[in-house]
Amino acid sequence: MKQIKIGWLIVIIISLIFGYIKFNTLHTHYNSSKIELISMVTLPSPPNIKEITDPLDIEKIIVELNNLSLKRKIFSGEKGWQMLLNFNGNEVIIMNNSIKINRFWYTTDKDLFQIFKAYYDKFDYAEHFY
Repeated sequence: MKQIKIGWLIVIIISLIFGYIKFNTLHTHYNSSKIELISMVTLPSPPNIKEITDPLDIEKIIVELNNLSLKRKIFSGEKGWQMLLNFNGNEVIIMNNSIKINRFWYTTDKDLFQIFKAYYDKFDYAEHFY
């Protein structure tokens, strides 16, 4: 009887550990072949926008997003943004090494703003005020 209780306790602990890891990490799985346009909006003021339409450029951005290893920020005091990505009804907000996806903030050890700003600067599209 005591062994059964210990067995259940181990199962519960392992379930809690896996649940915590799943809840606090994110790997995105966006499909670049289903995206026709990515709007990249960047600060500082006034905000500027480039509309990315070339499939190869879209793939570069999506691969970068999908390769991020993100940890959830439980108590995030983030306000504002440095870069905004819009595609297929998704809104991705970037601020330094933090990113907001589906209403939740995540963090990584990379400076996400600098990574995506480099793409923004490199892409040869017309830039407009946002």
